[in-house]
Amino acid sequence: MPRMNTTSSENRPLPGHETQPGEMACPVCGRFVGAAVKCPYCGAKVEKRMSLVALRWAAVLLSTVGLVLLYFMAKTREPALVRIGDIETTMNFGVVRLSGEVRSEGRPFKNGNGMSFYVGDGTGTIIVFADQAQRKAMAEDGLLPKRGDAIEFVAQLQAAASGNSARIRSLDPDSFKLVRAGAAGAPPAAPAAPVAPVAPAAPVAPAAPGASGDGASAPVVPFDALDESFVGRSVLLDGVVDSIAEPEAGTKRPYVLTLKNGDEAVEIKFWSDQYGELEDPAALPGARVRAKVAVKLYQDKVDLQLKKGSDLRRAAPEAKKPRERRPAVPAAEVTEAAVGSYVTVEGALSDPSDLAGKGTAYKLTDASSSIQAVFWNSAVPPGLQRAAAAARRVRVNGKVKEYQGAIQVVPAADGLEIVE
Repeated sequence: MPRMNTTSSENRPLPGHETQPGEMACPVCGRFVGAAVKCPYCGAKVEKRMSLVALRWAAVLLSTVGLVLLYFMAKTREPALVRIGDIETTMNFGVVRLSGEVRSEGRPFKNGNGMSFYVGDGTGTIIVFADQAQRKAMAEDGLLPKRGDAIEFVAQLQAAASGNSARIRSLDPDSFKLVRAGAAGAPPAAPAAPVAPVAPAAPVAPAAPGASGDGASAPVVPFDALDESFVGRSVLLDGVVDSIAEPEAGTKRPYVLTLKNGDEAVEIKFWSDQYGELEDPAALPGARVRAKVAVKLYQDKVDLQLKKGSDLRRAAPEAKKPRERRPAVPAAEVTEAAVGSYVTVEGALSDPSDLAGKGTAYKLTDASSSIQAVFWNSAVPPGLQRAAAAARRVRVNGKVKEYQGAIQVVPAADGLEIVE
């Protein structure tokens, strides 16, 4: 049987490859190899054009030169000066230059691995860390930061939602500068953040025997002004005791006293030793007090602690001023224009109406007209029900309000005066 001539397709180029330059195909098997220098099919060496080889080496050379230039630029470029208040979480691990005033003494860590201190520039305050070697070098060169010193340094930021901190990068003169407070040539300290004016404090009762008398040297600080700049200091706080939370039995947790002043509130911690020194602690809720507390930092938050029970003192009761007697106005003149102001209306109370168990609304009628007087359960004047039942003439002193189109007079607990 005659033998058929067959041609193997293994060495044939694929469709379209025959139009490619010779450098793209293997000289042995003829298959397309692209930019490879060795055929992946038969292993033969593929010679390339000099232009392609030169392009490869040029790319490697240029990328290497670019990396070297980038390295030198990063090493020699001076970090930008950043305000502490402008630090954001997106700047985490960034290297910046910070300048401001030292707000606290350098505090060494208990394990001896470094220290921390606070720096403020008027826009904010940040905690700064130095490692053990840096702290030792600072001590040897007399550069340990003290409160009030002017400082400028290069630091690496650790910015997070829970709080920002900075680590000193170097103590080289180009990266770290410290000028003692009051020294000649010291730059002016950054302006401190504005602090709300302190309201006149209530008179404080004389301290109990054995009480510390150094509380006068501590400043009275508004609650909203407490920040990290007070860490390491003692301050005075005025307010009303809201509650005292006792720790769970068998735990080492502290007592927590909640002190309020208007809409602001702070928590003061103390332990059983201080609790035993308090005078009648069960009667403290609702009492106005002045507390001398130590300001510390715990888990990146300001922590207030009572060192001695005698540092918490009740304020002397304020003398009540005689109420200024307002002239009574006719009920007809109490209109929408008077909403928000205080008025006195004289008349008789009648037609009580329950306000869903929260208070009682009365009809207050004078010689010409009537107006609604609302007495809430939390501020019921003494003798209210007897005066209303006997139709006695009363003077109602209260604030004018509007509810669902009706004008009301809402008195305080002492806003009712029986005339006859």
